[in-house]
Amino acid sequence: MRPKTIAAFEIIQIALLVLGYILSPTDDVILKTVGFVFVMALVLFIARKRSNIARWLFFAMVALGLLIQAWLWIAQPVELPPLTAWYIARIIFGLMVSLVSVGLLFTPSASAWLRRGSQVTTSG
Repeated sequence: MRPKTIAAFEIIQIALLVLGYILSPTDDVILKTVGFVFVMALVLFIARKRSNIARWLFFAMVALGLLIQAWLWIAQPVELPPLTAWYIARIIFGLMVSLVSVGLLFTPSASAWLRRGSQVTTSG
């Protein structure tokens, strides 16, 4: 049986993905859809297939996202639109929720459950 932390991770990430897709400032539907499918696949591999590799990929993706966002706020390239309060709030909210969901993946119960899923059993 899945730990509650894994179920919570799945619900939080699916809600965040749908919200992010709807509120995304880009009009590039292909880019949004590819990103949505990639992250959804990681979430489902973690929550349904017990993939420890997907957990670490998800962790790396969130960490990279944090670094990129920090760099964008510090560097402020000319091409970026002006940062509105709504944009900043949405980004901070998304990053905080992502950090919470990553934290759920590294609780003792989730870690043990994911490690058991990655073990290969052979019948003799």
